[in-house]
Amino acid sequence: MLFKKRTKHDGTLNPVLKNSGLHLMCVQDSDRVFTTYVETVLTSPLRAQTGVISKTSAIIPYLSVRANIYIDGPEHDFSVLPPELKDDIDFLNSNADNLNLLQRLVVEFFRSVLAQKKLIIIADILTQLSGPEATHFLTVAQNTARNMGVSVVLLTTDSTLAAQFPENTVPFTTQLIMEAE
Repeated sequence: MLFKKRTKHDGTLNPVLKNSGLHLMCVQDSDRVFTTYVETVLTSPLRAQTGVISKTSAIIPYLSVRANIYIDGPEHDFSVLPPELKDDIDFLNSNADNLNLLQRLVVEFFRSVLAQKKLIIIADILTQLSGPEATHFLTVAQNTARNMGVSVVLLTTDSTLAAQFPENTVPFTTQLIMEAE
């Protein structure tokens, strides 16, 4: 057999992560956990409802920032975007090939939000940002997730970051998807 048979997961999202909002999860091997979570979601009914932001950019450089945000979205609802993003027309119309890491993260995050994803899994990217940049992204993600009913699972190896946001920190769980009984 050329391909390994995938196990189908018919369950639901782990109750710890089911509530909308930001769920910061501090783990030692975040890359392995991220890969496991993504593989699990791909074999579940949650596949179409899940956005994934990896360490590798999913930005299409020859498109504008606006086109990159709207690439998966069935609707173009500007009201969802934070004011500093929706009011910067020059930024939205610029090419996406020169985005810094924070801008890329914000664009990919809102791409998933506008695509009406109910779960967004984010790899350990925040450790590559400065403290103020990480805080800014966490604040934007937290507010948007609560307002839009999205569950954002953000993996990190940085325990100090988790300590800064104790209200968003959840214990590590090996089961992203609970098996149906």
